[in-house]
Amino acid sequence: MIENTKHSTLILCIILTHCTGIHKAFAQTSILDQAKQATEDMQYSEALKLLDSSLAIHPTWEEHYFYRSVVLQKLRRYEESLGDINTFLAIHPKNAEAVHNKATILSDLRQFQESLIFHQQAIQLKPNEAQYYATAGIAAFDLNQFDLAEMYLKESIAMDQSVAITHSYLGLMCILQQRLTEARRPL
Repeated sequence: MIENTKHSTLILCIILTHCTGIHKAFAQTSILDQAKQATEDMQYSEALKLLDSSLAIHPTWEEHYFYRSVVLQKLRRYEESLGDINTFLAIHPKNAEAVHNKATILSDLRQFQESLIFHQQAIQLKPNEAQYYATAGIAAFDLNQFDLAEMYLKESIAMDQSVAITHSYLGLMCILQQRLTEARRPL
């Protein structure tokens, strides 16, 4: 009888541990989904509150740092955004989207040289992403590295003609370099 009780207790502990893990995963997903929806609805303050409260209770939920970084960037709180993306990248250094987000935050902070380095890293991690080439081109443009900017912008257009900002920057660059015939030419 005592052996059955020990066995039953062990099974109950296993079930409770398993259910707690499921509950934790569900809670993490639920809060994250709510924060994503608030971000999509441009309710950035609400999304930030959700993510802050979640991380206060569970500071190891690294995915929440990634999304809080995005929300902080939308709120133009770039230094805090950079801190959160760095926290996420310390755990997931090869996440192309996070590397790209860090590059755009650095651009927002007007740290163009460092931004370009991270844009190039994002391209290495995900070489078929037109948006990464577009933003790398913009970073090179901001550094007046027009040959490099043109290369990235044209590569972006070759991958995806619908990245409108790429066309804008390429045209502006041609105008600044007084290449007016090229600036007028459709791509």
